[in-house]
Amino acid sequence: MSTKKDDLDKNGSCDLFGLMSPEQCRAARAWLGWSQQDLAKRASVGLSTVKDFETGLRKPIANNLNALQKALEAGGMRLVQDKDGHPVGIEKPADAPKNQREPG
Repeated sequence: MSTKKDDLDKNGSCDLFGLMSPEQCRAARAWLGWSQQDLAKRASVGLSTVKDFETGLRKPIANNLNALQKALEAGGMRLVQDKDGHPVGIEKPADAPKNQREPG
């Protein structure tokens, strides 16, 4: 089951407790220098899943959203939530792995 655009707030964001927002996904992917295709391959999800999530068209099913988040975290990104678990930003720790454009 996916979330349709009507389920997103007026800014196109999902209120996902403890999970990544579309904005965090776009920002983390860009910081890593990955294309949407790179992220889709690393997360083993369809390219449309990444595109539709990042544009706010739908929220992926839980396993796909988790796979996207895990792929970004494996790339060295940390998704930041506020004390209530709402997504607020990203960071890349200094000891994070170096960028690798294409999946191995």
